Amino acid sequence: MVIFEMAQLMREYGFSLIDADILNSQVYNTILKQKFYFFEENTMKKRAYGASLHGKIMKRALLIGFLPLLIISSFWLYSFHQLNQDASTLLSREESRLMEITVGDSIQAVAELTMNRVDGFLLERISDARDWASTPIVIDAAVQAAQIHSEEGFSGMPIAEVEEIFKEEKTLNISPDATNYLLRQIENSPYFGEIFFTDRYGFNVAVTNRTSDFVQRDENWWKSAWENGISISEVEYDESARVWSISISMRIDNPVTGNSEGVMKTVLDISTVQGIADSQSIQIEGGEISIVNEAGLFIAETENDHLATRIMNRSANLRRANEEAYNVIFGNEPQGFLMTKTDAIGFARSAGSDFYRGAVPRFSGFEWRAVVRQPDSFALEPINGLKKIQASIGDYRSFSNYVLIVTAVIILLFTVVLARSLAQKITVPLVGLTKQADLISKGQANEKVTIEESDDEIEDLSKAFERMRSAIAVLITRVKEKSKG
Repeated sequence: MVIFEMAQLMREYGFSLIDADILNSQVYNTILKQKFYFFEENTMKKRAYGASLHGKIMKRALLIGFLPLLIISSFWLYSFHQLNQDASTLLSREESRLMEITVGDSIQAVAELTMNRVDGFLLERISDARDWASTPIVIDAAVQAAQIHSEEGFSGMPIAEVEEIFKEEKTLNISPDATNYLLRQIENSPYFGEIFFTDRYGFNVAVTNRTSDFVQRDENWWKSAWENGISISEVEYDESARVWSISISMRIDNPVTGNSEGVMKTVLDISTVQGIADSQSIQIEGGEISIVNEAGLFIAETENDHLATRIMNRSANLRRANEEAYNVIFGNEPQGFLMTKTDAIGFARSAGSDFYRGAVPRFSGFEWRAVVRQPDSFALEPINGLKKIQASIGDYRSFSNYVLIVTAVIILLFTVVLARSLAQKITVPLVGLTKQADLISKGQANEKVTIEESDDEIEDLSKAFERMRSAIAVLITRVKEKSKG
């Protein structure tokens, strides 16, 4: 470029390149200084890094390295996010399904089985009472007692006077055979704490335990059984039998005459019902079973070992334990399950009239409920596995994001190092040539150009520049020798 400019100037002003006078002329020096000053100002000025070749190479190299990384990372993040979202949706769906099948069905099944066993037990005992009340020895004793009581004039006396007569003995023991029959039933069926029956006037005929009264016709159970054929009480403490019990009272009907001859009362100990609750609670890890009546009062409660002070205690009412949850239990659903903040609860209602129709057509059922409660820590154990999977997916996603960031940083650093190396390999020789050209423009052409063996265009350019520098150096030497001669 320098030689071209120099030759161009000399041609413009009509000078010969080898004319020493021209080289020493003031005109030539003035023109040459003006032209090369302009050349130096426009070629050697300091550029911003971004406008430099080094900066351009770095920017393009980073773009080439970063753009594919950005695309791949975006695609990976989107794909993994979609996968994670689909997995979370599927796991949530399976969690609800597993909750219903594993937790709901199992705990509900225990409640249903508990109530079925209780209903089966009660049906058998009601059938026992019905069979005893229809036995000929009982019917005959009731008929015989009514005749004797009538002949003695007891049937027309006020109850208080009759009770005064039978203040010590609560029966005339008219039929020892009937009494022995009842005692054998007590012996063979330990579920009952007491059995006795009256004649049509409500006077005791045969008893297994001493009753508190001789006359029973003023009692509600007697009136109900006499009118309806059966009366089953709520759970109550029987003073005579000294047990928590229900009384099953059956009217004694004579199948021959069709007349009603009296009422039999049996006192059924509910400890067997409590035993059923105990045996069923073993099936529920960490669980407890309660059996309550329609009012929410406890009949059986494994959590407190059926504590007597809590049985039928109005202050220990299950309906008040958790109003929102237990409204479902005491609602219209015959069975089901629900989740509270701390427990999984299954429930089942006792059987109705259809179940008892065969034994006692006019009985509508007990309206009891079995409530099975299991803490979440046990109930949700099968589901916790799914939750662990969800947590693992989240952890893996965080770890993958971390790996992605680290990988991106490493790739970018590697790209910067390679780009910087490439830029230096290109720009360092060019900077050297630029400095060499600057020296030549000032007439200093003796310094040899350093040529790096890169086997590329940079090496070719350096060699060509060196040939040009050598030619100029020779030319300047000749001109200086010409001027001296």
